[in-house]
Amino acid sequence: NTLWVDQYSPSTFSELLSSERINRKVLGWIKTWDKVVFPKRERLRQEHQKMKNDRNLVNGKAPRFGMVGAAGQGKPPFPGSFNQNKFSNRPPAKVILLSGPPGAGKTTLAHVAAVHAGYNPIEINASDERTGKALRRRIVDAMQMKSMFGNKKPNCIILDEIDGAANGRGESRSAIDTIVKMIKATVKGESAKDATIITRPIICICNDQYAPVLRPLRGVADCFSFKSTKGERLVKRLRDICRSESIHVPGNVLSVLCKRTDNDIRSCLNTLQFLSCQRSRVTLQDLEGNAVGHKDQKASLFQVWDGVFSKKGGLGNFSGLQYESSRILNGI
Repeated sequence: NTLWVDQYSPSTFSELLSSERINRKVLGWIKTWDKVVFPKRERLRQEHQKMKNDRNLVNGKAPRFGMVGAAGQGKPPFPGSFNQNKFSNRPPAKVILLSGPPGAGKTTLAHVAAVHAGYNPIEINASDERTGKALRRRIVDAMQMKSMFGNKKPNCIILDEIDGAANGRGESRSAIDTIVKMIKATVKGESAKDATIITRPIICICNDQYAPVLRPLRGVADCFSFKSTKGERLVKRLRDICRSESIHVPGNVLSVLCKRTDNDIRSCLNTLQFLSCQRSRVTLQDLEGNAVGHKDQKASLFQVWDGVFSKKGGLGNFSGLQYESSRILNGI
């Protein structure tokens, strides 16, 4: 009675299938908010590091963060003292943008990283908010409210389908402009009760970061581009899931399934769950005899250019992409 997509959703970093380099960078960016969201924790950490450096000096060891002057004082991990207004310690990039094909693990990484850093992830579908005013109100409420379950964890805001927040014109197009204004807003006074500045980490998610509507956001956000999950890692994960569900699926069948779905994790799991309801052993004939598993995905502009100028494709590849390239260029 439970979807495999939800049942086997990663809950720790070791279970993620996305790039480890991107995983570490996203988690590192969330941790840069500790000076704002967890000031007491950050102050205690700096004091602990200072005591450790002093102990190293007594024992004749160099402090961890280098030497300063003749006295040999160690540099603190974050130079400078805490400002009286804690919102002045916000990181340079207030928002990050995760982009990539569907099923690459963008939303999953955002949730896992937020929980790992001590936050309560709050997901907002930006495409449902058609005006900048409505989206701003949802973001402000998420930044200010606390959890109803008593864990008292601050919220990390996840804006999914951010490229769909400005599909229209006029008011709907102002949604992206509203986010950009909140990013560029400066700290005024000693509080953020006016709710014009961002006081919590915000992770934006989209499929194509080069969509025209996202051009203002790309200039003020750190962008991370996801690629499709590697087929070998995905086949290994699917094999473990099939073993847990007591169904037999050969490795070549799993490889064909991954290719048909362009390594979309969700599509693979949904297809396997659908086939497992009918039989306990899935063969290649069973996969080819069903209409499930196929993914209708059009090539992006950059994929068309890669095909046009690819040495492997030659003129034949160019002729095969003439219609698609003309369609995309006409749309631009």
